[in-house]
Amino acid sequence: MSRTALILRACLAAAAALSALPATALEPADVFAKVAPSIWEVLVADATGRPTALGSAVVIGDGLAITNCHVLRGGKQVNVKRGNATFGARLLYPDVERDLCQLRIADFHYPAVTIAPSSMLVTGQKVYAIGNPLGFDLTISEGLISSLRHDENGQLRAIQTSAAISQGSSGGGLFDSNARLVGITSRMVSAAYGQNLNFAAPADWINDVPARAQKALAEFREAAALRCWTRSNRTRSPYRAATRSAVPSVEASSTTMIASRLGTLSAKIGDP
Repeated sequence: MSRTALILRACLAAAAALSALPATALEPADVFAKVAPSIWEVLVADATGRPTALGSAVVIGDGLAITNCHVLRGGKQVNVKRGNATFGARLLYPDVERDLCQLRIADFHYPAVTIAPSSMLVTGQKVYAIGNPLGFDLTISEGLISSLRHDENGQLRAIQTSAAISQGSSGGGLFDSNARLVGITSRMVSAAYGQNLNFAAPADWINDVPARAQKALAEFREAAALRCWTRSNRTRSPYRAATRSAVPSVEASSTTMIASRLGTLSAKIGDP
């Protein structure tokens, strides 16, 4: 191997080693200053303009923001607001099962956050929650990743954190000490049941929202078409009862089941 090749190989190895080292942690004030332009308040209203809910949203691209679907539930009008700036928003992609909804906002050009892969998260890691708890815009709280909650297949389902959140924080950002988005703050356990038990959806779920939303919509349309076909082809055959009983089960897989999964959390876990 030539001397030039050896030098090049050594340089590449050194670069790889440096890239593997953790970046220098930012001070809380620096984290806030870096990501604050990407955090917005979500205002939801009914058809008459009466406010029905408030939450938070994080900018994920030009004209795009992410929030929790439960913030939008029952609303007819959605706006995002920060300071004196207000923009109308519309629902683009809903991932109801994971409680993440992507918004499209016209003429909305603000910096998108950087998303950290969930594989880099560790229990005990310092994090910051930034959102609009109770309408107090751009509030930051400090805490730790208390636990990484996995399902029976070992997949990360929720990030548990001690960083304080409240109603209005839903859809806000959970950031690491390098100002990277690690989660979307989603729910908290009521103080009547426990303290500092707050949860966020993994941030890398955001990349899956469009595909998952389109798949859910396709399944819903297929179920609806099957139901219409079944109704239009009813007969007195002995198979009628079996056919009728099968159709609702298809619909349940795409709508009712998802809604019930979210609803089971409402008894003891509030939607901040």
